[in-house]
Amino acid sequence: AHEVRAIVLTGAGRGFSAGADLKEFTSAAAEQVDAQLADQYHATVRAIIEAPKPVIAAVEGFVSGVAGAFVLASDLVVMSEAAYLHLPFHTIALIPDGGLCWLTARSLGHARAFELAVESQRLPAARCLELGLVNRTVPAGGALAAAREWAGRLAHGPAMANAALKRMLRAAPTRTLGE
Repeated sequence: AHEVRAIVLTGAGRGFSAGADLKEFTSAAAEQVDAQLADQYHATVRAIIEAPKPVIAAVEGFVSGVAGAFVLASDLVVMSEAAYLHLPFHTIALIPDGGLCWLTARSLGHARAFELAVESQRLPAARCLELGLVNRTVPAGGALAAAREWAGRLAHGPAMANAALKRMLRAAPTRTLGE
């Protein structure tokens, strides 16, 4: 029996993901929208963060909207040099959802997170790397192979130590040294 010891998260097609289909929200009541955000998007972000296994996002092409939360929630990110991150919410009078406000503020600090959200610009892979949003960039078409290779190395490492390390590093920003 094989045990899953690392997870690679990727998209199918030209990009990682274009995010949610906003058409499904236009006719929905506010309660339905809140329920869908909680049941689908927030639950997925929590599952990535709380998984005892390392989660590596392999990003080719674009990652837009709420899908950015899946990438930023991942433990490690490999991004194609041709890829970009886009949070277009502000252009349609929304705020980033799916945990993106929390994730970007924790990753970038208030000023940079606010700029990313309010400007709604495409952030190229090189800038994502500079800002520490991704761990590595690779030539176009190589993100999945690089992520799989990295996952293979992690899978041969100490699973319990990986899980404990992930828990401790996730908790560190809100805990004291003694805790």
